Amino acid sequence: MSQQQNTSGTGVPPRSRLDRRVAWLVMACVLLVAVWEGLTINARRAHPPFTITSADFAEFTPAVQGWSAGQLPVGNDPLEPNVLVYRFVAPSVPPAVVQSRLAHGFNMRDCMRLKGYDVHLLEDTRREDGAYDEHNGRNPPANRTLPVQVWLLEAPTGDLSIWFSTVLRAGDMGPTHRDMRSIPFPRIGMPMGADWVPEGLRWSSLRHPVRNFRRFLQAKWNNARSDPLVFLGIKRPPWADPSSFTYLTVAPLLPGEDDYKTAVDRAQAMHAMFHKQLHDWWNK
Repeated sequence: MSQQQNTSGTGVPPRSRLDRRVAWLVMACVLLVAVWEGLTINARRAHPPFTITSADFAEFTPAVQGWSAGQLPVGNDPLEPNVLVYRFVAPSVPPAVVQSRLAHGFNMRDCMRLKGYDVHLLEDTRREDGAYDEHNGRNPPANRTLPVQVWLLEAPTGDLSIWFSTVLRAGDMGPTHRDMRSIPFPRIGMPMGADWVPEGLRWSSLRHPVRNFRRFLQAKWNNARSDPLVFLGIKRPPWADPSSFTYLTVAPLLPGEDDYKTAVDRAQAMHAMFHKQLHDWWNK
């Protein structure tokens, strides 16, 4: 009679069924850990090298009338997103400076926000149908040939500069209407501020534990490119897009130059001229 009470009608004691369930649960946990570990190992793999590097532009020598040009050094590293940087100086007093930069597709807005810059979009002339948007505050000039996003950047020091951006195709350096902000590298949730540097856990961290923990999570989220799977360490973070280039023209405002229009016109002219020479040289 006592034997029948312990089997519950199945012939297997309750204790044995519990042991089996525990064994299956342990096996499932081991399998989950193994899969997780495999994903994290895969996520730590190095990104593939870029097929287009700064060496491919060694013979490109742009010349703009009225400006002296100088190429700034860029490391010939197959994992270096930057491939070309030129600095143009006009013989004015004070001298006007404009910089043209080409880098494998990256999100300039978020990149500069991480460095503590305030970034404001002034104008966007992109249109999916290839036409220019004439309802965004001012009409684009008739001689503008590139879809652009125009930005005003304020450095932590208070210096202002105008930035023109266009996303180019890597194959032929032709312009696209892609929004630079859609590029996932280095997409961030919010800027951290130029004065904050993660230093790990220290005694001073205990003075404001909640605030410092939130900053730690925000920095980790930013480093994860705002991607939950990257945040958990099971997905490789996005890198610069090898199929496109972010083409930038930067015109710092001169001392005492309160009107943005002068700097915008300066950057606009260089943006068009530099791209024309780059496009013609690349496709010759």
